[in-house]
Parts: sequence; structure tokens; C-alpha cells
Amino acid sequence: MYEHNGDRYYIVDGHIHDWAAGPDNRNLYGEVAMPFIHTRPRYFAQVLGELLYWIGEDKLLFASDYGIWHPKWLIEAFVDFEMPEDMVGEYGEVTTDVKKKILGLNAAALYDLDVPDGLGVSGAQDQPGMDVTEKPAIDTTA
Repeated sequence: MYEHNGDRYYIVDGHIHDWAAGPDNRNLYGEVAMPFIHTRPRYFAQVLGELLYWIGEDKLLFASDYGIWHPKWLIEAFVDFEMPEDMVGEYGEVTTDVKKKILGLNAAALYDLDVPDGLGVSGAQDQPGMDVTEKPAIDTTA
């Protein structure tokens, strides 16, 4: 499912579509639906790994995926999350810097919000997100 936000941004909810790897996806953002971290942790790891690969760490946003009063339990679970050992080779580690970006720094950048000193990722402004134009083309004929 994707949601159009004004005329600028598209948000993907855990599903990789063939247009996600297209050359003109500057406005494509992924939503990391956190509740799967408790109910299906390996599936969560797989979805997160795919989103990191196709969209990049600078284009992923925290999402509770439903209205909750206090998301503390989801945030704590994500802060403690580690990619399962047998999946690290394919997807890599989920670092503290990546977690900071997903939990709020990417949203702050998206909406031009100032981040207080000391809370950001060092050098984040100098490090562009993963360039998905370098990814192999998706064969839609197969």
C-alpha cells in the first residue's frame, strides 16, 4: 500500500514494488511497521533488510502501523533489535546510526525540522543515502 502525501512524497508500507528501484525515486520513503518486531521478528528483519537495500537508510521512517497511546515498547524493541546472525550476510548489521535515522532523524530531515546538537548522526548531512540507481534492474518479465 502506498500513500500520497501532497505532491512530493510516497511512502511504502513494508512492500517492495518494482517502481521502488526506479531511477527517479527521490521522493520514495519507506515506512518500517514496528509491530512485526514482536509478532514476527524474522519477518520484520527480512522486511527491514529489503527496505534498507532498495530504499536506503536515509529514506526509512518509524511507523507504529496503528494508533497507539504510547509507542515506548515498540521504540525500545527497535533500539534493542539486532539482525539475526544468519541474515547479517545478506542484509548487514542495523547500526545505532541507522536506528536513529529511522526513529526520527529522517522524519526531521523530510519536514525540515531542526535536530538539537548531539542528537543527530555525526556527518549525516555529508553522507547521502544509498543510490538505488546503482541497483540491478528488476526483471518484470520473469
